[in-house]
Amino acid sequence: MKSKKAKLRPFYREGDTVEVVCQIRDGEPVVDPGEGRPDYAVPVWDELSNGIWIPDLYTSLPGKRGPKPPRGVSSCTGETPVTSVP
Repeated sequence: MKSKKAKLRPFYREGDTVEVVCQIRDGEPVVDPGEGRPDYAVPVWDELSNGIWIPDLYTSLPGKRGPKPPRGVSSCTGETPVTSVP
């Protein structure tokens, strides 16, 4: 039996540079309490130039409240992410 090769997702480390194409602000919330921080859920996701979605929580884009992305980032249209970060 022949097996299919799994498509690997890129792995990003803290400090890596990524190119954000657009952003959604009503995605699946991601919680990352961290040490000394309160628990809060962030529903903002960024689509990268390679088509991968990452939680905005893990980028250095300026935090912004409200329905619109920060200046210089477009709102995504069409497909949105359906998976979460494990």
